Amino acid sequence: MRTVSTGLALSLAVVLAGFLSACDDKSPTAPRSTAPPTTPAPTLTRLEIVGPRTVPPGETVQFNVRGILSDGSSQDMTSRASWQSQSGTVLSVDSSGRASGGQRGATLLTAVVDARSVSTEVLVLPTGTFRLSVVVNEDSVVALDVRVEVVSGVGAGLFDVTPVNGRYDLYGVAGNTEIRISGNGYRDQVERVVVTDHAVVTVQVVTARERVDVSGSYLLTIEGDAGCRAALPPGLASRRYGAIVSQAGAEVKVLLSGGDFGLFGLVRNSFTGRMDGRSENIVFNLGGFSDTFYAYAYDPRPDVIENLGDSLYLYFAGGAVTSVSPTRLSGFFNGVIRQIQFRTQWYAIRLFGCSSDRIAFTLSR
Repeated sequence: MRTVSTGLALSLAVVLAGFLSACDDKSPTAPRSTAPPTTPAPTLTRLEIVGPRTVPPGETVQFNVRGILSDGSSQDMTSRASWQSQSGTVLSVDSSGRASGGQRGATLLTAVVDARSVSTEVLVLPTGTFRLSVVVNEDSVVALDVRVEVVSGVGAGLFDVTPVNGRYDLYGVAGNTEIRISGNGYRDQVERVVVTDHAVVTVQVVTARERVDVSGSYLLTIEGDAGCRAALPPGLASRRYGAIVSQAGAEVKVLLSGGDFGLFGLVRNSFTGRMDGRSENIVFNLGGFSDTFYAYAYDPRPDVIENLGDSLYLYFAGGAVTSVSPTRLSGFFNGVIRQIQFRTQWYAIRLFGCSSDRIAFTLSR
């Protein structure tokens, strides 16, 4: 009978232990090491401009840009921003976001970071004063050529004669204030307002005399100037249509006939105007396609567009100021006459067109 030496027995024991250890590592109950999950880096979701709403004339303030990230955190991104003021005479801004107040008014301040932009309105006003915006209506229509003036209180002497978005804006008003509304055939009236913050007030005005009634049947003639006659095919620079004019106070509406008006089932044969308080002028507006009308699905339809057949259309866009007389409303149209062709319902090309401020525009009885 052989005897295993002590050294050999010890070697066998070590090998066996290693084998058993390897088997234990493969056991279902043995723990396994896994890599920790990775968290995606937060991304920029929006920007915010941080700074005062108002800046006094002659003073300089710092504006900053804060980036809001997808995880809810924020970062100061002022050093990466580019800046622009819509009106440099109201508020000037440098590349670091330092802005200086100029003349009284309002402007849009814009910051751009990595092709993402954000804007905010900034007012330039003396300290302790506010913007008072006055909407002047005759019935539901904005009154034309009205003067709105502060006659007493802080800001006395301020006035505005040019409404923006239907509002006359007065910059630098505070406390007990009297404003006078006058001009253009309306009765003068004084309104009293207590101004403790930026505010909008609406005032109804009354004409000084009974308004002329222009409703009735007319013939509309649109006659292009020499440039239009050269640019458009024969017959398109001069158009005549039947017209029914209706009136409700200052609002005047014109409904056309005598053509195939419309586009893809939509009738487009009317436009509106506003009469001034003296009944001397009417301002008409004809809305049209924008310069990006190729994307037709996202563009407003013209007020007046005539179907010429073969997918050809003629439309007008612009404004006309006409004087009022017993037999006609006549003046000039400032805008475009354009012929287009639709290749599909969503795509059109321009064929011919002209632009002028001397297109004769006459409604005659």
